[in-house]
Amino acid sequence: MTSGLRAYRYRQTIEDPGILFAGYEAFKRHYKPTDRVCPDQGLRFTPVILQARGGGWSPTYRGVVDWIAKQSAAVTHKDQSAVFLTIAQCMSCSLQWEIARAVMRRQAEASDSGADSDWCNLEDVESW
Repeated sequence: MTSGLRAYRYRQTIEDPGILFAGYEAFKRHYKPTDRVCPDQGLRFTPVILQARGGGWSPTYRGVVDWIAKQSAAVTHKDQSAVFLTIAQCMSCSLQWEIARAVMRRQAEASDSGADSDWCNLEDVESW
């Protein structure tokens, strides 16, 4: 998950939106050298990047979801585009849910530090 609204990325993202995905994908490949460690464990590592604010998907992520939809459609005898749409809708809802949780968690942390944030009770959210 990344955002093109970060101050150091804003201008680059305006000029070339694809740079956001390519840059974060490269970061995730080399983070705690994930790209090298996974094959050693018999795993294939594919970073799938989402853009937090606009909900954009990296080309790699789109390819992975296309592949999953194709496999699922073959097994369930459903239309591949319908399966893809279902996956996209689920991911969109999950993304919005996690963004909301992150905002509320930050508000709770700000409250713990003395900032005024009575509008949110994190314990209520955890019980949903």
